Amino acid sequence: MYAIYQQTNNTYLMQNIAANAVVFNVDKLTVKVRSSAMDFEATRGIFAKGYLEAHFNTVDVGFGFTFTTQTNNETGRKLLKVETASVIVDIDREDLVIYVGGSAISDVAHVIEPILKADVADTICNETTYLLN
Repeated sequence: MYAIYQQTNNTYLMQNIAANAVVFNVDKLTVKVRSSAMDFEATRGIFAKGYLEAHFNTVDVGFGFTFTTQTNNETGRKLLKVETASVIVDIDREDLVIYVGGSAISDVAHVIEPILKADVADTICNETTYLLN
């Protein structure tokens, strides 16, 4: 389950004339994600059931498309070429809140939530940037 909240006054569609691109930016996006029931090994031989919930309260996402032409080698015709440009994904780690819960053992995971925060934010930034490229 996930939900995305965005105010329309923080959404921009701009032009980048130097790159011949159109850029779409969303500032201060709020995303809430909750996993379904999961089973995981808390430590060797100890298994826990529960869920993971993350609230990303300040996320900035931007991506654009550049437009150029390319020549088809077989026919010699010029074709439209579209590539990504200006990909930005930034998560404010101070506004990231992670909840782990669902059972007595998973409730103990609150101790390691600060350690998980940086890894979760970095993984999501890297994967989102990869997908937008």
